Amino acid sequence: DVAPSRGLGDVYKRQVHNAIKDLSKAGIVSRIKGKGTFIQKIDEINDFVFELKNVSSTKEQFYKEEHALLSLNLIKPFDLICKKLQISPTDRIYEVIRLMSKNGNKYGLDYSYITPNLISAELLKSDDFLENSFHTFLKNIIKLNFKKISIELSVHSANNFESDILNVPKNTPLISWITNIFDDNDKIIACTYSCLLYTSDAADDLIGV
Repeated sequence: DVAPSRGLGDVYKRQVHNAIKDLSKAGIVSRIKGKGTFIQKIDEINDFVFELKNVSSTKEQFYKEEHALLSLNLIKPFDLICKKLQISPTDRIYEVIRLMSKNGNKYGLDYSYITPNLISAELLKSDDFLENSFHTFLKNIIKLNFKKISIELSVHSANNFESDILNVPKNTPLISWITNIFDDNDKIIACTYSCLLYTSDAADDLIGV
């Protein structure tokens, strides 16, 4: 089950319910009564946020015009990334933060993490990266072979950085998901953490409503 709602407040439960409903309409998840909500098979995912192939020119134009690189840094990995990528806290990893906006309205951020042995900083600064989702960029542009992706869907409150960038009050509910990218040995080699304002028109377009 990708999004259990136990322990969430009423507001968060509504946000999660609405997000999953729209993700189901877009074909990203399947809802099975009495069992839960599950990610579809990777070749059935048709929303451009998660797709691994066939990025249309319209979608490419959306990424090019609406995504901006906020920062690219080589950082010490925090605990969650160490566990996911099975690396040491003394290692270094690229953290790339991009801003998502539509018609001048900021509505989301994504944070991507990958080790330097798999990609260069120059490629992460390229237009190709801004024109694609992270895993589409790795698959179609970098030609990095990977076995599968998994998606963890949730809701969280905007932190200080997110509230400042998105111009919203701190603790504003954000729809968030982590996309994990696996190699042939079922090891996570890269991941992206994305969050967006579900109440915005751009969020509806992003999810495919």
